[in-house]
Amino acid sequence: MKTSETGKPKRRDSSNEKESDMQSYKGKQATVTYDENVCVHAGKCVGRLPSVFNLDRDPWIDPDAADLDALEETIKAGPSGALGLTRNSQ
Repeated sequence: MKTSETGKPKRRDSSNEKESDMQSYKGKQATVTYDENVCVHAGKCVGRLPSVFNLDRDPWIDPDAADLDALEETIKAGPSGALGLTRNSQ
């Protein structure tokens, strides 16, 4: 994951945007994807599920740190669509 000097996800630089910079975080039940070039850094994910989305941790996304349904709801609530969720096959 590309991070700033503080270890947090980089904010997008509109003067140097890429098509996609998708990152994947695989858990036991689901995989969370994050596209830093789409994220608007509204903080909805961190505010709703800090156990999963923690900027002080590396990796900063832990898909196993919360109930799968709560994780899915939080990702759907994101304003930009930068986060995605795929339920892993059992």
